[in-house]
Amino acid sequence: MADEVEATLKALAEAQASVEKEAELNHVTLMSIGEGVITTDASGLVSQMNPVAEQLTGWPLEEATQKPLAEVFHIVRETSREVVINPISQKLTGEKSTKKESGILLISRDGRETQIEDSAAPIRSEDGKVFGYVLVFSDVGEKKALQKKIGWQATHDALTQLPNRSLLADRLAQAVARSDRSNQLMAVGLLDLDEFKPVNDRLGHASGDQLLKLAAGRMHEALRSTDTLARLGGDEFVLVLSDLTSLDEAETIFQRLLNHLAEPYPLDEEVARVTASLGFTLYPLDQADPDTLLRHADEAMYAAKHAGRNRYHLFDAQHDQKLQTRRERTGEIREALNSGQFELFYQPKVDMREGRVTGYEALARWRHPEHGILSPAEFLPYMEDNELAGELGRFALKAALSQIAEWREAGYTDWSVAVNIAPYHFTSVDFLEDLTNATEQFPEIPPECLELEIVESTAIADLQHAANVITACHDLGIRLALDDFGVGYASLSYLKCLPVDMLKIDQSFVRDVLLDKGDLAVVEAVITLSNLFGREVVAEGVEQAEQYLLLLKLGCHMAQGYGIARPMPANLVADWAANWQLDPDWQ
Repeated sequence: MADEVEATLKALAEAQASVEKEAELNHVTLMSIGEGVITTDASGLVSQMNPVAEQLTGWPLEEATQKPLAEVFHIVRETSREVVINPISQKLTGEKSTKKESGILLISRDGRETQIEDSAAPIRSEDGKVFGYVLVFSDVGEKKALQKKIGWQATHDALTQLPNRSLLADRLAQAVARSDRSNQLMAVGLLDLDEFKPVNDRLGHASGDQLLKLAAGRMHEALRSTDTLARLGGDEFVLVLSDLTSLDEAETIFQRLLNHLAEPYPLDEEVARVTASLGFTLYPLDQADPDTLLRHADEAMYAAKHAGRNRYHLFDAQHDQKLQTRRERTGEIREALNSGQFELFYQPKVDMREGRVTGYEALARWRHPEHGILSPAEFLPYMEDNELAGELGRFALKAALSQIAEWREAGYTDWSVAVNIAPYHFTSVDFLEDLTNATEQFPEIPPECLELEIVESTAIADLQHAANVITACHDLGIRLALDDFGVGYASLSYLKCLPVDMLKIDQSFVRDVLLDKGDLAVVEAVITLSNLFGREVVAEGVEQAEQYLLLLKLGCHMAQGYGIARPMPANLVADWAANWQLDPDWQ
């Protein structure tokens, strides 16, 4: 019996020791937690607090014990200062779940405020009965400050403290939406400091940075409080002006800003002077998305620089639309050339005195997959002043020579083909190489079967260069004609210096030669000049027998025009030539 009692006492002692050890461990753990911990009984009265909780609330444990949690743990919303019910009280009032809130301030006993985050959970017995609650909270002030700092750095320029490209995108989108709602104008400007790089290179980056900060400060002074100023990088800045009533208002602000920027800058080493070029566009007059508005402002800024700097320039939306249309059309034409959609049509040239076909003028046509055959008016204006002119010229030379070879094989050995060469191509350094490469691919073709036609303005633009190229063509055995003669500014001296073989009277004079004495005088003069200088002469645009009879009397017997034949595809030429006869009325 005694042994059983002793064993029971020993077991009780061990159990007590275990409980005490576990309690001590729990206490040490509670005291060691780096976050504030408060436990309550089932009714919400404080039962335990660790040192962190005591420090944050300002309540020592001995005074807080058995007090309602709301008295010890006083929290409010950071923005509205509205009292927040703590999560344990929410549970006690029947809340099904504890909602974690952000932006919470803990007001300590002595009035100190601490940004916190908190969470709570019930304490249950083994059978699931709630006999208390535990509240855990922590000081997140430093974390929030760090997050705010990181967030600020992500959206601002470190040097000037201005919004950067990331924040600008948001501000610009908001400004567009605001303009849509208010039906007022908004200006988007892009500014670049003139001659900033020389100052930066001469004085060093430190002085350059100082100059940028001073310039940013001056711009801020010139703008309104509602305007946005952002730095894109380097010495480029973006301005967004909302709620404008007129263009004049925007120009007044921009001029004031440019005046401020043009004032001297006292730097460490010297007094620097820089100006600025500013381009801007107005929304919604310029109906574009934010990225395009910036691009338009950038284009206008470069226009301001080209115009002399230290000025602003308004983007011209209509002009840009024309440029955009031109870029799109040019791209379509380039693709059409690459995909073989271009071909040559041929318009006959005839000797009306002898009644025979002497050759053809090759005229480019675009066989569009949707719109059918397109005339030169649909594509030449988009390619005459760029490399597309060279691409078309190379195509035409090769296609014409290939066609000449085909016709010669079929027995048409006395036909020549004239290819029009655009001014851009004719005056380029690659032209003679292109011509040589084309002719070398067809060594069986006599060079006199290929003729080249250039317009009068091409030759006059650089007379000596044109004369040299014509001479080089003659060395290859190729003849040249001066097309549209009479519409330009050619004089006797020009004609004397240019060794062309043929003059083509422009159709605008031939069309009304029977009615207009001025046109008749021009036609007579061209024919006379041709005879004086030993050049052949061809009349373009002949449509009536009376026109040709008059031309013949004046000394011109070579002609082409709708009265003879319209331009036709190559596969129709042989049949036309076989059936063509000189109209008796024309003899």
